[in-house]
Amino acid sequence: MLLNVVDSQAVDDAIIYARWACHQIGDAVTVIEKTAPFMTQRLNEVEKRELIDMLGEAAAAVSPSQHYRQRVRKLMQRLGLQVT
Repeated sequence: MLLNVVDSQAVDDAIIYARWACHQIGDAVTVIEKTAPFMTQRLNEVEKRELIDMLGEAAAAVSPSQHYRQRVRKLMQRLGLQVT
């Protein structure tokens, strides 16, 4: 979990920024483009992987669409993670 890896203020800042970005922009691709640089600078490799894992856990409740998989792939690329 992110709280175990970084201080709570950094997590709060990231969540506040992400919420603001999501409210400003309705398109997931644009949100990824706007927030990825912020996350890339502040998250280490473990945290980036945990973020992707959390997305997978959230999507497990429903059958993920092709668009969802494309967006997760784009996020992984923007975070500098290897995409398989």
